[in-house]
Amino acid sequence: MVVPDFATLDTVPSVLALSKATWKLGIALAALDENIETIGFTVNDLTGEVKSLGNVCDQLYSLLEEVTAKSEASFILPPDLDNRLWNCLATQVDETSHAIQELELFVKIVRGEETRFIGQAQRLKKLDKSKNRLASSRTRIGRHTESLRVTTHLINT
Repeated sequence: MVVPDFATLDTVPSVLALSKATWKLGIALAALDENIETIGFTVNDLTGEVKSLGNVCDQLYSLLEEVTAKSEASFILPPDLDNRLWNCLATQVDETSHAIQELELFVKIVRGEETRFIGQAQRLKKLDKSKNRLASSRTRIGRHTESLRVTTHLINT
């Protein structure tokens, strides 16, 4: 197992935060599914993708905690350590966090919590425009899940 330098260990709290946000979003999407169905579409598939992402984030967090414990115990890091994997992980976590934030905004719009959109008519119009973005969001979340899964396997090797 590769041991990261201490600067890359800052990713661990980011993965934990992403995991928590993902699970909260999954719960919110599941709750929304009944309300959204009345205007012509569901978020079931997206909810499943978000929950899958949450599982991968949990696995990744556990692995990073294990790596952190081992690196703190050894204090000596290999001089030829390649940080590309860790930089890639930090980038993936950042991009995935942005995708989750976009979906959280969608949830707020559907619930009517987003204050920038006033009135039911504007809310429904915005929601209607979001239908196409939901399909692309599902694909994006699936890709983020697979990327994080591959990175987890790379860290294990």
